[in-house]
Amino acid sequence: MNDQRKYKDADSSAVSSLNKEKLSSQFKSTRSYFSIGILFIINLLNYMDRYTIAGVLTNVQSYYNIDDAYAGLVQTMFMAFFMVASPICGFLGDRYNRKWIMVVGIAIWVLAVLASTLAPANMFWMFLLFRGVVGIGEASYAVISPSIIADMFTGENRGQAIKPVIHKKTGTRLMDDMISIKPSNHLQFKEDKLYEQGDLYYIAVDSSISESNVKSMSNSELDSVPTPVSSHAVAEKAYCQKKSVLCLVMIIVFIEEPERGAAERKNGILDTEITRTTYFEDLRRLLSNPTYVFSTLGYTAIVFVVGTLTWWGPTAIEHNYAYNRGLNSTDQLDANTKARVNSIFGALTCIGGISGVAIGSITSQWLREGLGPFRYVKTIRSDAIICCVGALIAVPTLYFALHEIPHNMDLAWVLMFICITATCFNWATNVNMLMDVVAPIRRNTANSWQILISHLFGDASGPYILGMISDAIRGKDDSPRGHFKSLLTSFYLPDALLVVSAIIFAIAAYTFVRDHRIFQNEIGSLTAASSTSHLKDSSSLSLGSAGGLAKDNMAFSVPLPSQSPYSIKTSDLPQESTKM
Repeated sequence: MNDQRKYKDADSSAVSSLNKEKLSSQFKSTRSYFSIGILFIINLLNYMDRYTIAGVLTNVQSYYNIDDAYAGLVQTMFMAFFMVASPICGFLGDRYNRKWIMVVGIAIWVLAVLASTLAPANMFWMFLLFRGVVGIGEASYAVISPSIIADMFTGENRGQAIKPVIHKKTGTRLMDDMISIKPSNHLQFKEDKLYEQGDLYYIAVDSSISESNVKSMSNSELDSVPTPVSSHAVAEKAYCQKKSVLCLVMIIVFIEEPERGAAERKNGILDTEITRTTYFEDLRRLLSNPTYVFSTLGYTAIVFVVGTLTWWGPTAIEHNYAYNRGLNSTDQLDANTKARVNSIFGALTCIGGISGVAIGSITSQWLREGLGPFRYVKTIRSDAIICCVGALIAVPTLYFALHEIPHNMDLAWVLMFICITATCFNWATNVNMLMDVVAPIRRNTANSWQILISHLFGDASGPYILGMISDAIRGKDDSPRGHFKSLLTSFYLPDALLVVSAIIFAIAAYTFVRDHRIFQNEIGSLTAASSTSHLKDSSSLSLGSAGGLAKDNMAFSVPLPSQSPYSIKTSDLPQESTKM
């Protein structure tokens, strides 16, 4: 009887343990999806600061009396700070608690937005400075959030989880344009008061609060505003406090810091602790990864195109409208016309961006698994191939969209929508490709340097470069026609870069198989290394039949960074297949 009772108690204990483990797993899964929602909201709220000025760019130029080059420099300054902070956040993110790094970043962002309300009309340098500091805050979560998601999911689920966070980049443009329309309209009517008091910058920085605050103030109240930091600065401060408290509380309370490589370990790919390498060793490994290098270059070209189109697109259209109506400046355009341009462009960017991310991700998944229209062919190179196809589609659509603006604006809108959709094919697929070729211990570093390079030679320098080209082509012709023609000609550069991007992504598709195999063997080899020789220096890893992946004795040497040759099984290679 005692033995039976013992067995019964043991069985009950085992069942209870399994139930607890199941509930714990379900809770962690639910919390992971909830964390994605929080990351999406936080990224969306903070990403709104990046392109808000584009919605009122011509007003900003008139207010500060700056030309196209200086107008582009506003965005360049933001991106300069963003890029400098990115590798720092990448270094910290691979070594310290990522949740608290994001908390500090958001705090910096809030302080910068608050300080920006103090920038008067005659201090353009202060305008640039605080726009730059905002980039430091954004760098923290832009670099870290993909690696957090990567440590929660693998495979198809990882790609699906990345999509909502990537969507924030595309959806924000519509929100920026819509919220900047009403304040801009109000400024047209209160130009003698609000422009003189420097409130245009307050609206440009974070205009999402101004509609309710401006509407709640009577004309007499607006007239009684003594300084640019009285009424609007108080309103801005109140809004920033609400937004900052919301973001900080959600991160601290709900975001869980996952173990690095947790997703791979949960799926049996990684069964041991990951040995950390030095920062310079991480960089050396990344530079020896052709897929990472080529995907970064191809992505940079796309970012250049998207950044310049987003920045200069509405402005070019406004100049064309002013020219067609015989006006001497875009300042003479009525507020409704500017509102219509920004709302349509914002809607196209939002819908096209969301559609592009979804189409790119789904198509890549179908191609990888041989589903849908790709049931007769499948390949693990799908991410790079879809990025290449998106760039190729964008080449003719961008060219004809810009050239149809003076002739058929409706057709131009349609072509621009197709172009934006195609350029957004790579937002999620490129991130997913990076996670498939970079080990968990250096994903933040890889992401940070990809962000730095893509923005340095992409949307940070892009608007300024196009602005300089436009100024050089236009010369002394300050008419709306001169502005439009010069901007139209300058857009030949981003169109050419789309061709370059397609070629580079095609090369990345070729190199992906080898680099993905190396990635699989690297994380699998850690188990063998720790169990046999307790290896502590990860610069010399044995990549033989580790992780139980090998199926035969065929092997060949791969020149990876090491102190001795690595042996990799050919059977470890994920196979491509074609059904005839």
